[in-house]
Amino acid sequence: LWRVSTGALAQTFTCIGPPYSSPEDCDRRLSPDGSLLAIGAPASEERGEETRLWSTGDGQLVRQLVGNSPMFSPDGTLLATWSRVDSSVRLWRASDGVLLHRFPAESTEVAFSADGALLATGSGVYRTGDGSRVCGCSGHSMIFSPDGSLLLTGNTPLVQMWRVSDCTLVQEVTGWDATLSPDGTLLLASVGEGYVVRGL
Repeated sequence: LWRVSTGALAQTFTCIGPPYSSPEDCDRRLSPDGSLLAIGAPASEERGEETRLWSTGDGQLVRQLVGNSPMFSPDGTLLATWSRVDSSVRLWRASDGVLLHRFPAESTEVAFSADGALLATGSGVYRTGDGSRVCGCSGHSMIFSPDGSLLLTGNTPLVQMWRVSDCTLVQEVTGWDATLSPDGTLLLASVGEGYVVRGL
């Protein structure tokens, strides 16, 4: 971990994965305020999948959580991890490591809405507050619109836009690796050797 202002080395962290694994095998996420670093490691013969939370200030281990592929909510209060063992996403309270909910998920793909109220997994969209399911729309490379009303999913070779409230398919575009403009009015997707831009 490097200090951007000076280029000085601030801390060094270790990814503990299976034998002969490399740092590229581990998923790394900084919390939005930069105070925590989550490092997720795949399972090995000695240990199951785990995510370790480290303090970026003093480099100390804060806690260990079940699952890998960590993802912080936009405000940093929640942390989602995925487990291959039981095909589920666990939602944790980042401040104390309390497990809040567990959702079914067949892939590592997760996405939070901008306000953190919704979490999309490979099996649907859920409320982070009470854990209830909103709708069953799912896919890969999921992105919420800024207001959380739409969910963009990549289901190669199609990019699909869903209305979250009733899981209605609103728009479909041929392509992959799609993203949204910050204001949510434009969709950019890869098509062949180029890109397509579509208004929403």
